[in-house]
Amino acid sequence: QAKYVTLWMALSHATAENSCLYVIPKDCDPGYLNGDDVDEEEEQEQEHKKDKSANANSNQQDPLTRCLSSKESYQNIRALPRAPGESVAFTHRILHWGSRGNKNCINSPRIAISFVCSDPSFERPY
Repeated sequence: QAKYVTLWMALSHATAENSCLYVIPKDCDPGYLNGDDVDEEEEQEQEHKKDKSANANSNQQDPLTRCLSSKESYQNIRALPRAPGESVAFTHRILHWGSRGNKNCINSPRIAISFVCSDPSFERPY
């Protein structure tokens, strides 16, 4: 059951050209159901390994790195274009992001608004 939900509404056209939302689908994210939390000891071990290695791929706990572990996995990314007034609702577990719009885009940058609701038992904000 979701404890944190976001409603994202486009106020202008949100396209791949001017920065719509992008997501990793649930079935392509190994951390979606199991979580991405790392215990403190494991986190310290990962930090120690990162300090010893210049290899950026050594951080296997990074959720996005785990989802995009191969060239083929990038094909799982989904764009969510929306017309003005259209929205999308998602839980805190889905990996999502916006992008920088194409500098040659003839449309203006997208404008959107987000509303968030959380269950009182969900973790407190920062």
